[in-house]
Amino acid sequence: MLSLRQPGRARVSAGRVAEPVERTLTGEPRRPGISTPVFLALAAYLIVVMCIWGNLGLSRLLAEWHWLNDLHFFRDAARLLYGGQQAILYDPEARANRLFDIGVSHETFPYPATMALLFLPIQSLGLETGRYIFLALSLAASLGSVLVAYRWSGDWRLAVLMALAMASSFTFYETLRFSQLAPFIGLCSVLALVNLARGKHNNAGIYVGLLALKPSVALAPMLVLMLLPRWRSALVAALVGLTVGLLIPLLIVGPEGQLDYLRLVERYGDVAYHLDGKFTAGAAWMLNWHGLVGRLLGEDPPKLPVILLGLVTVMLVVRVWLRRELFSSWLAGALGTLLLVPHAVFYDWVMLYSIAPVVAYALRSRTLVMLLLLLHLSVSLDSHEIMSLNNLSNSHIFLTPLVAVALLVSLAPVSIPVTRPPARYFSSMLGWSTRQNFSRH
Repeated sequence: MLSLRQPGRARVSAGRVAEPVERTLTGEPRRPGISTPVFLALAAYLIVVMCIWGNLGLSRLLAEWHWLNDLHFFRDAARLLYGGQQAILYDPEARANRLFDIGVSHETFPYPATMALLFLPIQSLGLETGRYIFLALSLAASLGSVLVAYRWSGDWRLAVLMALAMASSFTFYETLRFSQLAPFIGLCSVLALVNLARGKHNNAGIYVGLLALKPSVALAPMLVLMLLPRWRSALVAALVGLTVGLLIPLLIVGPEGQLDYLRLVERYGDVAYHLDGKFTAGAAWMLNWHGLVGRLLGEDPPKLPVILLGLVTVMLVVRVWLRRELFSSWLAGALGTLLLVPHAVFYDWVMLYSIAPVVAYALRSRTLVMLLLLLHLSVSLDSHEIMSLNNLSNSHIFLTPLVAVALLVSLAPVSIPVTRPPARYFSSMLGWSTRQNFSRH
């Protein structure tokens, strides 16, 4: 059983001196640790999952290392900048024609031009060498998330469980093989969350602002900062985000290049309504509503059900946010992002492995832990189905979006008496009760 004793409170008895408050490595009051029985049960489960899905993922990482990787998109974007060809940075067809040595029919780069700058150190390297360097950096980022969680909690059990969650995920190994950014996004996100919890608003704002290197994942954290509210963090995040997401790109590609970037992002949104994308991955690769509807029907997803499911998701996320509790709001924002962003590929869900354990540790909810374990398994199952490259016309139900919605519901419980007048009922549903408890962690 997880201890529910409030952290930082010394127990005082009549006639006795208060016990000193234990502190973490960062000087904060130490939260109650995970009990040994709970730790052993969770660790045993994750080890069993690791023997199945972790082993399969690691085997594919080693055996299929040369098949389907994305580092060339980043490296070749840096090559274009280095060669003074930034004018075609956001033109997939022109990039493919110019970079004829990569052996693919398309080349696309849906990121602010600042991202290309970060890959300049490897632009002159061979793709194989660059991939090994990126693999090492990705593993370092994942380890960094584990260390951040440990320093925040002071509980080695949390760090072990977090590492096991990563090592037991099929999707985690696919992310490494694809040379994708999810480990770095997860690290920035958990750093922002922990710094907010510590009251280090400037640091938190910097990490949220850096998420603007992938703008689709930066919006939700920025909204959380404003709704809590954490105005200093929001201001710092806005300054950093505008710098890396707009000002530096304007210096690199100019106004016309920025317009090309926006047009490319629009193309990505259109491709999300095609089961089999042409110049980039289509809905069949997504564990969002586009992917669920498309694979369920075995055809291009119609817009109406995707939009309706998206509206339900927004309502659930807003319901959580209006409680103004930091940890649940942060997780709800991440889940909402992964469900709503049109081009959220299956490996993007790996960012949750850096966030979810910290949230579960803070909230101490058995229901939340069980649903997170189910989500962890569902992501591996659905990712394996995607990478099996089965006939896309075959109907298949992705479990991941359904479990994610269950998580959002669990984070925003609604308890309303039957006798409540209709007007008060709906105001409570929207979180407008004046007696609502605004918890500030």
